[in-house]
Amino acid sequence: MKIRGESKPLKQALYELLDAYRLNSKVDEVRLHKAWEEVAGEIIVHHTTEMKFYKGVVYLKLDSAALRDTPQYTKGEIMDKVNAKLNKKIIREIIVR
Repeated sequence: MKIRGESKPLKQALYELLDAYRLNSKVDEVRLHKAWEEVAGEIIVHHTTEMKFYKGVVYLKLDSAALRDTPQYTKGEIMDKVNAKLNKKIIREIIVR
């Protein structure tokens, strides 16, 4: 595909488009939700009522008091797995409410 005499691979052009419209964080958030379902475990995913992502921090709201303590000691492990799944370090911290 040539635009103004310049030839680029489609993948690179799409990344540049996402950068131009500042949509990378939204794409990362969608990928994070999908990876979360695969990595966190069925029980934690089932009891997650709300998940927000903002500037590298994942805010979780769980409906079970017992499960609120579970991610506290496995936060680092879950962060590493999600970041590895996404091939990008987008999560710096997990906060459970």
